[in-house]
Amino acid sequence: TQFVCIFLHTFNAIITGCKYPRWGLWMLGGYMVIMLILFTNFYIHEYITRTNDKKRRKQQLENTNKISNNESTTTTTTKRPRQNGVAKKHE
Repeated sequence: TQFVCIFLHTFNAIITGCKYPRWGLWMLGGYMVIMLILFTNFYIHEYITRTNDKKRRKQQLENTNKISNNESTTTTTTKRPRQNGVAKKHE
């Protein structure tokens, strides 16, 4: 929110013709664009990607628990080779 407010304030000053030096306004506007890009990158990697990794790991753990429970309850079935927790059929 802070970056967006400063960005909008700066470009409003450029558009309306504020008496502040133009080079300073353009520099601050460019700086805010860079900060928005960097913060967006941080947010995606820290919160979205990490959350997806946690969900993925939780799902894999649940799948391995289901598979191990199925194997312990069914003793008469033949075991198939597994890859990534999934039984593969030989053709």
